[in-house]
Amino acid sequence: MDFSFFKPLYNKLETWGTTLVEMIPNLGLALIVMTAFIFGAKLIRKGFVKLLSKTYQNVEMTKILSRILYIGVIAAGAMTALSILHLDKTVTSVLAGVGIIGLALGFAFQDIFKNFLSGILILVQRPFRIDDQIVIGDYEGTVEQIDIRTTKIRTYTGERILMPNSEVFTSAVRVRTAYSKR
Repeated sequence: MDFSFFKPLYNKLETWGTTLVEMIPNLGLALIVMTAFIFGAKLIRKGFVKLLSKTYQNVEMTKILSRILYIGVIAAGAMTALSILHLDKTVTSVLAGVGIIGLALGFAFQDIFKNFLSGILILVQRPFRIDDQIVIGDYEGTVEQIDIRTTKIRTYTGERILMPNSEVFTSAVRVRTAYSKR
């Protein structure tokens, strides 16, 4: 029986095996670097939260900024680890693909992004706070929570209203507890 048909497959597998053995030190180094970046990201986030909580009193915004910083450090670690593995072309391809996908998702989820950006602006500007009594359109109640996407209001009848932040940001909001005297 002629096994020359399997010769190219055997050669390819042999090349992959040799490359894998040669890359074991780089793989170990990449794992060490990634572990260091994860550990560093946790320390940086913890320090960032401590620093920001002393200088900036907005807890929700502190959480958002620390999460963005944490993800950024982890992403930098992943890029460094891929570079150690000599996968630079892969990194470039992944970044290009992420850009194209991000553009497509931006159009597809523009309402979600609109709510997200409105939520950030509400958290930064702080037109009202948690436990303030507000009126937005037909809804009146106490602010329970301000998230990135929605503002949760507890009505006086015990209902919970989830208002999209884009609607809250663009509507007139009456804050009944803004001043001590009315």
